[in-house]
Amino acid sequence: MSDEGVTEGEVRNLLGLVGQEAVYSLFGAIAGNDGVKGLTVLEQQMGNGKDARQLLIELAGYCRSLMLFRAAPEMDSPVLASFSRERLSDDSKKLTHVRLVQLVELFYQAANDARWSVDPRITAEMALLTACDTAARDALGPAAAAVRPSPPAARTAPASPAAKHEPEANRLLTPVAPVVETATAVPEATRSRVAPVELGEPEMTKLMADLLKRVEQGGKRSIKALLEDARLVSCSNGAVTLLFQRDMIRERVEREDVRKWLEEILSQLLPSPVRLRCIVDKPGMKTKAPDKQTPVAEVIPPEVLKIQQMFGGQIIKKDDEGGY
Repeated sequence: MSDEGVTEGEVRNLLGLVGQEAVYSLFGAIAGNDGVKGLTVLEQQMGNGKDARQLLIELAGYCRSLMLFRAAPEMDSPVLASFSRERLSDDSKKLTHVRLVQLVELFYQAANDARWSVDPRITAEMALLTACDTAARDALGPAAAAVRPSPPAARTAPASPAAKHEPEANRLLTPVAPVVETATAVPEATRSRVAPVELGEPEMTKLMADLLKRVEQGGKRSIKALLEDARLVSCSNGAVTLLFQRDMIRERVEREDVRKWLEEILSQLLPSPVRLRCIVDKPGMKTKAPDKQTPVAEVIPPEVLKIQQMFGGQIIKKDDEGGY
């Protein structure tokens, strides 16, 4: 070791950490809605051998520090001790508390997605661009409401000419239908109107396309990439079944947080709540539903059904001697 000792930068490089200056630059790009700057800093860090997931984790940690400082500036916490109070005070004023909470969630989710991504850099790029876009909307503040289209349910019909001359007491006694606004309302054009027990091949194809679209709109493109390995093969009895080509992909989609989120989307696209069932394609596996015109389940002996359950396959017909 030299007489000069080991610097903080050398320690960070040995540990693979990104460093505060890079994190400050990235947050400045987000607060300034500068996607080009954010991507430039990311590219520089990748060129220096930094890990995209580690960058997302450190950026999420800094946003968390700003969130905590904005909520409780006098709190004595190791999370806040990593940064100077002056820096925390200045940066915490650039975005609202709600936006900081959203950024923490965004970057931690992106870091989690990067673990399963083929190219974590793409996940980091999408997260940064999404953060810059949300920062732009936050900067507009109340003025943003003037340019956003109002939900159809929030509009009220103009008063009729007769109502204008109606006595005030009568108008107060007139019942008014409540207006309910839901942030996750599904447009009628994308809602399946067929009951889950009656979905056919065309309806299932449309439902799968709507599901992929909603997942992409939710910013979870890594989950969309996983779903593209599957196809929807059944929608009946309150369950939606996805058939995957690879068991590894199926296991990722069946993670509790991913599965519950997909079930929420499917329940919005369909008339009633459903549960998600994931299966993997196997050689010789038949996914086509039996002919509805042939109610074979009513006449098949229990022992035959048990054999079918054990070995799979599909009962096609009954021969002249009573066998299957």
